[in-house]
Amino acid sequence: MSESARNFSGAHLAPPLHPLERGSSYLWSHYASIVMFAGGMMLLAQSASLFAELRTLDVPRVAETSKEAVANIETPVVVPHPSTTAGIDPIHLGLANRLNLRFGDSRLLGDFNAKALPGHVEIQFTYGEVFQTGHATLMPAGEQEILSLAQEVLQVSRHQQVQVEGYTDSRPVVKNSWMYPTNWELSGARAASVLRVFEELGFPPEQLRFVGFGRTRLATVDISSAGTPIIANQLLNRRMVIHVGKPAGWQ
Repeated sequence: MSESARNFSGAHLAPPLHPLERGSSYLWSHYASIVMFAGGMMLLAQSASLFAELRTLDVPRVAETSKEAVANIETPVVVPHPSTTAGIDPIHLGLANRLNLRFGDSRLLGDFNAKALPGHVEIQFTYGEVFQTGHATLMPAGEQEILSLAQEVLQVSRHQQVQVEGYTDSRPVVKNSWMYPTNWELSGARAASVLRVFEELGFPPEQLRFVGFGRTRLATVDISSAGTPIIANQLLNRRMVIHVGKPAGWQ
């Protein structure tokens, strides 16, 4: 065997050197590999722990918390709607409610309605059972009903003004035309009869007034185009309107 062959064979068959025999550079390289491997394992463990926490996280709750945070930052501005009772005296509002409860189903004061308006209460009813045809004197039952109405008003509005307005249908006066030639006189006389009930109950005369509108302000058409009377509408036009408070135009 040649010398070169023996050297080659001996180099590959020789046992590896012990780490301590390989020098300081080899030791540091080996130590760095161990440290990197340990660090990688620790990083992998932390990633696994974070993934487990994310899986158990309450996602809806996080979303809800986010919404609450945004709501706290951007609170919507709510603009209140204007009140439907603006400018209406609470006393008038209470009176209208009481009158509707008391007389809403009255047989004598048909189609009764009381409503509170700015400055006064408007009371309206038909009087088919209060006056006889062609007469302005209150019938006994009708007078008692008007008296009950005036008593309700007196309890809360003794020192307020009362205006009574009389209205008729479009038919000309036939019965007692010698006393009431037209609907002007008849409507005014009927309004005065109602007003006297308020005066007799204790309202100061200077706070009272009446007006007769006759057939000039019909609530609805009560004669057809063919000239036939519409009975139901005539009943609606025979009405009384009472204002309690301070109607427009009063000094």
